[in-house]
Amino acid sequence: MIREWKSADPAANTFSGTFREILRIEQPYPDHNIGQLGFNPNAKPKDIDYGLLYIAVADGGSDGFPVSHTDPLKNGQDLTTPLGKILRIDPLGKNSFNGKYGIPKDNPFVLDRNPKKLREIWAYGLRNPHRFSWDTGGEGKMLIADIGQAMIEEVNLGIKGANYGWGKREGTWVIEKNNENVLFALPKNDAEYGYTYPVAQYAHHKPANWSGNYAVAIAGGYVYRGKAIPELVGQYVFADFANDGRFFIVPVDELVNGKQAKTKELRFFDSKREASFLEIIGSERSDVRFGVDEEGEIYLTTKSDGKVRKLVRLPELPHAQNLHSIQNIIGTNAKVEKLSGEFQFTEGPVWHPDGFLLFSDIPGDTIYKWTTNGKISIFRRPAGNPNGNTFDKSGRLITAEQSRRLIRTEKSGQITVLAERYQGKRLNSPNDVVVKSNGNIYFTDPPYGISKEKEELGFYGIYTLTPNKTLTLLSKEMVRPNGIAFSPDEKKLYVSDSKKLNIRVYDVKSDGTLTNSKVFAELPGPTDKGIPDEMKVDAKGNIYCSGSGGIWIFSPTGQLLGKIMMPEVVTNLAWGDQDYKRLYITARKGVYRIQLNIAGVRP
Repeated sequence: MIREWKSADPAANTFSGTFREILRIEQPYPDHNIGQLGFNPNAKPKDIDYGLLYIAVADGGSDGFPVSHTDPLKNGQDLTTPLGKILRIDPLGKNSFNGKYGIPKDNPFVLDRNPKKLREIWAYGLRNPHRFSWDTGGEGKMLIADIGQAMIEEVNLGIKGANYGWGKREGTWVIEKNNENVLFALPKNDAEYGYTYPVAQYAHHKPANWSGNYAVAIAGGYVYRGKAIPELVGQYVFADFANDGRFFIVPVDELVNGKQAKTKELRFFDSKREASFLEIIGSERSDVRFGVDEEGEIYLTTKSDGKVRKLVRLPELPHAQNLHSIQNIIGTNAKVEKLSGEFQFTEGPVWHPDGFLLFSDIPGDTIYKWTTNGKISIFRRPAGNPNGNTFDKSGRLITAEQSRRLIRTEKSGQITVLAERYQGKRLNSPNDVVVKSNGNIYFTDPPYGISKEKEELGFYGIYTLTPNKTLTLLSKEMVRPNGIAFSPDEKKLYVSDSKKLNIRVYDVKSDGTLTNSKVFAELPGPTDKGIPDEMKVDAKGNIYCSGSGGIWIFSPTGQLLGKIMMPEVVTNLAWGDQDYKRLYITARKGVYRIQLNIAGVRP
């Protein structure tokens, strides 16, 4: 039900006055009700949109929980019902059916010959358009946040007469009406249907260790037009108000009909440390809503703790040099620098003490050499489809090969095979390698690069090899063991699992074996943007690992300090330069570097 309240004294703190009912809408189920009401703040007197009320009406709900059907009453595409629509009315008009409001003459279906179509409808095909807002700068775009069913959360551009596709589409996907957990690619003739698709969207990712229901729902926000945070000007700020709890930004100028804009995650700091919004409010569910003041500054409310918060820029902290945080790791002027990008698939960077970088191109079957004057030459070809590289304590190159061997390059250039079989069976595909101070070599052995029928062991292990070539299996619990690194004191061993999207940590016993296995950190995210691969550790014990979007940096306790965002999918890392404060990065076809403030652990 929508009511109009008229105040006798608008300046009073306590309301007194009258109200009248404008309209009411039948609600078939308890959920998915009316969401936002709003007037276009950009409309001026005499503009056709001035004083017209926009009403976000959800599709009326579902017939059970968990939801068993998508849009069970097919309201989204039905133009005879107000459900699943954006309505637009004139509260001061009289030409509606009940005579209590007006129907604007430029609404898209006013002149339609079908008398059953509702003239109040401005746009349709929405599931739960919970919130909408207008950009008060730029082109004044209207943005509609539509809560998805099971897979996709949408940001839609407000367009008169648009059909956003529900319940035939969820985001840019075809849905199955009787199975909310299935999505299909758009058909080749999709243009014939005339659907308007989101200009930005994000998917649902339930954490692997989450038990019970995991809710995801978009909370629409505002385009930032304030002055307190210059970096946010022109960015649409929105969030997830359920268990996901993340905040996102996307440039409003990139929200263009017919295209998908790339969103970024907004980072929060709670006093001295980086923290998620859920950590800040102390809840597993954010229940966040947005507000904006006349200066364009953005505010947040949360049901969980009943507080109102204002978004502010992180101040420069005078004691930042004492903080174990991302501020102390990445300088304010640090930039990712591209060194080259002409390779097939780069991995295995390692810095030579003589001042040059070696790295692998696996399908190119080559180890390359990069020198500080920018020249690249072939170090070895063929090279056994090389993967990870490191140096032993004598300065000899140790290489893990997808040709199923672990080898050492002697000072003379001769190749020595260190390991290629375990208990008489061939290794899978040695991937990453690290050398302990006592000379023991530790390496991982996933199946990358070989077919299933060629596997002989039946598991994927973590191994150690002593100087006398005694090969010991340390663990075979991981699904895809990949990157491997020691803590600075060598009392802990970190191993990434590229399938589980996490890092495990082990205590290293005095005899070199491992104990007390546990998950150290989770690195969720779209796998096409990167997976946990190689790791490196700095002198303070912080762990750097490739992951979705770039390089994830964790404190020794497993707290995510921050990320270095990269233009390509990151594979491997290496410390380099004389002071070991430069991080060299292989990323699919490219090689990059970035200057940091803390030195890395030398091999």
